[in-house]
Amino acid sequence: MNENITNANTSGSSPVSPSVESLIKRGKLFLEDSDWKKADEYFDRILDIDPECAPAYIGKLCVELNIQKEELLGEHEEILSEQNNFQKAVRFADESYCAKLEGYNKAIQKRIEERDAYLEKGDYDKAIAAFDEVIRKNPQNAKAYYKRGRAYSISKKDNNRAIDDFSKAIELDPNYTDAYNDRSVVYFSTGNGNGALKDLNRAVQLDPNNYNAFYRRAILFDAVGEQDRAIADLEQAIKIDPNNADAYSVRGTAYSNKGDHDLAIADLDKAILINPKDKNNYWGRGNAYSKKGDHDKAIADYSQAIQLDPNFEQMYNIRAFEYLRKKDYDKAIADYSQMIRINPNNANAYFERGKLYQRKIFDYEKAVADFDQVLMLDPNNKLVYDYRGHAYNDKGDYDKAIEDYSKAIQFEPNSAILYSLRGSAYMKKGNEDKAIADCETALKIDPNTGLYPIKFTRLSDFP
Repeated sequence: MNENITNANTSGSSPVSPSVESLIKRGKLFLEDSDWKKADEYFDRILDIDPECAPAYIGKLCVELNIQKEELLGEHEEILSEQNNFQKAVRFADESYCAKLEGYNKAIQKRIEERDAYLEKGDYDKAIAAFDEVIRKNPQNAKAYYKRGRAYSISKKDNNRAIDDFSKAIELDPNYTDAYNDRSVVYFSTGNGNGALKDLNRAVQLDPNNYNAFYRRAILFDAVGEQDRAIADLEQAIKIDPNNADAYSVRGTAYSNKGDHDLAIADLDKAILINPKDKNNYWGRGNAYSKKGDHDKAIADYSQAIQLDPNFEQMYNIRAFEYLRKKDYDKAIADYSQMIRINPNNANAYFERGKLYQRKIFDYEKAVADFDQVLMLDPNNKLVYDYRGHAYNDKGDYDKAIEDYSKAIQFEPNSAILYSLRGSAYMKKGNEDKAIADCETALKIDPNTGLYPIKFTRLSDFP
């Protein structure tokens, strides 16, 4: 390294110009005073003298990062090895100084890995607290806003804060593709389809080889019924990553929604071949078989999905529907019972099972018990009063049937059928006047509805 610079002096004296060492000291003093411009000028002067001066490159790095001392580099929150000046410093540093610089980088990497581990483990509170601290130290750290936004988004703690953090990351780095990608997910989940599409269009523009942008935009297109555009995006996603099962799976769903069930099944076959442990692939193929009318194959795929995840509550509901199509009521009831085992607060499972007990198995006691449970879980379920009324009526408990029909009428005062049903219960009980009154009301609401013609005036008149 050149230690001195000698400049010609026309005055006759021959003063020695400042040494590299003294210039470094001056540059460091300017760093301590946060005079970034002056510090940068001095480090440039050093590099004009010695282009391989590692401390000068580190000085310039401190200027770029607004860090007052080299010793504070290890407290920075972003990897130093990505910085050009750090790379040059490592290139020209001797073994000892190089180890010192790598130590700064390793300290940063360790903290980043610890914070990222909170996200990966699902410890979102700790992740948010960790990124809060990073942002407090450096409010210009776009990555910290992005990662905190992910914590808010994934944990569903606060979608508004997630959007704010992604937006701040984009404000600090307008080319932050991942921030556009992840903000689009939150926009889509909160009903802002236009915002999601705008972000995904920008992500594709920034990075034409970004798998996630094409994949997520395809999901959006499929959701709004634009299957052709969804399929086009998924074809691009598959070109980028031909071994990603999700793209085949979603394209299969798009084909199925378009009515091309054979193409859907072919894509889902491919998805299953790539990832046979993903229950969603069997779910999608089962849906395609169901739409095609092949209910046995649909049930087989739904059963495989359940085998992969025995607590897949939604899948029991879907398979039960297929069993209903085949009129296999016992198996449908068994699936609703499994749903209740998984989630004892699932009012819909009790309701559907109760309907089967009433209408297909004719076990009115069990039907009433299930409808009672529905009302405990969902007291405002207006349909259950109607169905429980039927069950009471069928088992001959007309007082309770009338009571339930009356409650159902409170929810639907203009239902001609409900008045007719209550009128029928009154008739069976022997209350002629109320039976006729309800039938008259039913016919006033809808002349084409009602169990009995209005001309009958007394119970003895009924055939």
